[in-house]
Amino acid sequence: MDFNSYRPLALRTAKMFSDQHANLSHAALGLITEIGEFASEVKRISIYGKQMTEEMRLHMIEELGDASWYVPLALHAEGVEQFDYAGARDALAMVYADLASITHALNELSGKVSGAVLHGQGPCSLYLTSIVALIEVAAGLLGTDGDQLRAQNIRKLQQRFPDKYSDAAAEARVDKNGADHRNS
Repeated sequence: MDFNSYRPLALRTAKMFSDQHANLSHAALGLITEIGEFASEVKRISIYGKQMTEEMRLHMIEELGDASWYVPLALHAEGVEQFDYAGARDALAMVYADLASITHALNELSGKVSGAVLHGQGPCSLYLTSIVALIEVAAGLLGTDGDQLRAQNIRKLQQRFPDKYSDAAAEARVDKNGADHRNS
């Protein structure tokens, strides 16, 4: 699923605020959260010397998909219609060739989005372009691609939110059999 097809499907499941600054804040906090969850697995591999298991690989793919979800929300908050990241992906793939360096870069970029929210420095689209591009590079290292990662994310969200976003469905987490977010 290409990114432009993904955007409206992702936004269908977004909790929207009337204040665009609140939407951008939501996106920034979400990026930090999901990239942090991805980073936890990368740390286990690169620092603790764990061999990547299939379970770890799938978890990292899921977290990258979850991080991807926040990009359409941020773009919506900033009113960005045209979004192209292919050139950035190709350039960044030559610089970032391992999961640890990609994780550091994603963390830095999500921090820049948060800094823009905190200090009112806009727009974030350059950071968001790099985030999507790096997610795709990481997906490739995990044996998938951005299109598959986004399609998997939408399948999960359709299960969790069959009609549209609701706080109750977000807490129920049907796609995780009701497991608390700390235990899934």
